[in-house]
Order: sequence, then C-alpha cells, then structure tokens
Amino acid sequence: MRKVFQLNLKNLEQDERSFSGYGSTFGNVDRVGDIVEKGAFAKSLDKHNTDGTMPAMLLHHDMHRPIGVWTKMSED
Repeated sequence: MRKVFQLNLKNLEQDERSFSGYGSTFGNVDRVGDIVEKGAFAKSLDKHNTDGTMPAMLLHHDMHRPIGVWTKMSED
C-alpha cells in the first residue's frame, strides 16, 4: 500500500532550501512491527533543548551521509 504525505518546499535565497513534515507518527505499525507511542521523543528532545543541540539529519540513518540541519523540532 502506498502512503501519501505532504511536503512543503519554500523558495529561499539561492541554494538554500527547507521543508517541514513529520519524522515519525504515533500509533502506526511500521514494516518491522514497531509502534511509536506518544511521548517517545520527549526526553531526547528536552536534552537537545537543554544542550542547545539538534539530532543529526541523515540520509537513510547513515552517519556518513548528513544531508542538512534541523532548525526546529518538537513532538505534537
């Protein structure tokens, strides 16, 4: 089954690009049977906020393939 999602692109100066969306959603079963529950990211996001950091933005979870930087992240 194909899932459709919304991707918002903004036309910014020269080569700068941004997008917004969800990195994960609650209550859905993924392809290996995992279900993400509400609150799953709260502790790590609080730590990043305290430390003034953000998680890495990676292509396919590969630490050798960073593809950008997060400007804002929250759980809703």
